[in-house]
Amino acid sequence: MTTLATGDATPSTVGPRRHPAAVRFAPALAGYAFVAVVLLSAGTPALDIARWTAYALLAVLLPGTLVFRALRRRPHTLVEDLAMGAAVGLVLELAAWAAFTAVGAPGWLRLWPLAVLAPFAAVPRLRRHWRVRYDTVAPAGWAWALTAVVAGFTVYLYESFLAVNPVVPTDEGQAQYIDLAFQLSLAGAATHQVPLEVPQVAGEPLHYHWFGFAHLAATSLVSGVDLPTVFFRLAVPALCALAAVLVAVVGWRITGRPYAGVVAAGLMFTVGEFGFENGWRQLFGTQATFIVWGSPSMTYSWVLLLPLIAALGEIVGRARGVAVPPFGRGAWVLAALFLAASTGAKASTVPVVLAALGFTAVLLLAVRRRLPRAVLVAAGLALAAQVFATAVLFAFESHGVTVDPFSGLRTYLPEDRSAGVTAMLWVAVLLALLLSLQLRLAGVLALLRARRGRLEPVQLLLLGGALAGPAIYLLVGHPGSSNQYFTRTGFAFGVLLSAWGWVEVADRAALRPGDGCCSGWGPPGSRCC
Repeated sequence: MTTLATGDATPSTVGPRRHPAAVRFAPALAGYAFVAVVLLSAGTPALDIARWTAYALLAVLLPGTLVFRALRRRPHTLVEDLAMGAAVGLVLELAAWAAFTAVGAPGWLRLWPLAVLAPFAAVPRLRRHWRVRYDTVAPAGWAWALTAVVAGFTVYLYESFLAVNPVVPTDEGQAQYIDLAFQLSLAGAATHQVPLEVPQVAGEPLHYHWFGFAHLAATSLVSGVDLPTVFFRLAVPALCALAAVLVAVVGWRITGRPYAGVVAAGLMFTVGEFGFENGWRQLFGTQATFIVWGSPSMTYSWVLLLPLIAALGEIVGRARGVAVPPFGRGAWVLAALFLAASTGAKASTVPVVLAALGFTAVLLLAVRRRLPRAVLVAAGLALAAQVFATAVLFAFESHGVTVDPFSGLRTYLPEDRSAGVTAMLWVAVLLALLLSLQLRLAGVLALLRARRGRLEPVQLLLLGGALAGPAIYLLVGHPGSSNQYFTRTGFAFGVLLSAWGWVEVADRAALRPGDGCCSGWGPPGSRCC
């Protein structure tokens, strides 16, 4: 049985090596320029890119970062403040959108950041959050590797989404993916409705996870960019880039090793899946990369789930030896905020989080012989979030989801075969499932082996989420294969734990990657330094 670690973890910090601003911000600027060039190549007007950039900086990043700084105890890195701040900004934006739309004034939504900026400018205790000194600087290799992940995935988005889904088709040879028109209609309804109604049926309530489409509506209302351009060009690359950065900063925070974060980002957005052609490819809905644009609510949910994992990781118990400054009591506020926003971001998020917390609580109880109160309180918050989503947002509608174990696999097994042949086919299909979906999580096995199954509480949380995703997929059925999204949610947990395993293997092997180790890629004190 998996138990708690008793050995000390090797701390990993990055010293405050200072470089000129042009050098420190070069990776971020290069990444932004690359994405902008790709968007221009896809026919996005330059003025729309500029408007969206101003919206992202002033109406999401700035207010969100100020609030995040007020919630966390001590600063860690600038990139963490900005990435986590952007996620907080999206939660605040959602609340502001609901308030302005509810009173019939969605056109005034662009003023909502003043509700944050004004008190942070007027209250002396809050003014200090405008300027923060950071003792830790992200390594240049870490930043450039993360930029490469973002650039590489943006190229994929161009080939698979931007180049083949025109904003407005101009001839019969052009066609948008069939689901996108309906999703665009949801975003259109969100420009003037709260809660949403089914756009095609007047007066019919929409019992669905629609928060991501409210974000798209808010983006258009605040930036002034027309909604189709936001939907078909700007939103998906931006959310994917933010999700990649969040994977990297959350991985750094949880493990204490900066390079574990960027490895996790590579596993999430660069390492593909082992798939099969035709029906086999569709068996498990393997194309996780396809999911980020075919179902943009999935990507939106990751942007909220990743910082939620960071906050819950603090609550259940940090790994020993991690030198990253803790959030402090602000972790509870962050967890509550991201849980609330996740209720309507994607229906698969909260069940997986709840299962991960339950898994952690059971194992901690088995090992420590006492109730882990913080974990139980966090599970209570997740349970309350699930009850709200089920009762209020979904009105107890299942949308075709039923308890039907292995239903997604059963349809690919031929009938009228002997028991022996059927058993062999089941083994083959389950193996195909592991190969097609879980290959990027092989580092989890490396971590379990290296630690002999004795995991820290936060590692139990990650393992619980990684297992819960595919387990729920196998437990429930859906006629449209939407149960696969539980597996996608589990990826956010799994890649973090997998990266942790690979970097511990590298540390134990004392690899010698050259100067990169001593510039922040390796833990101080390891033999490679």
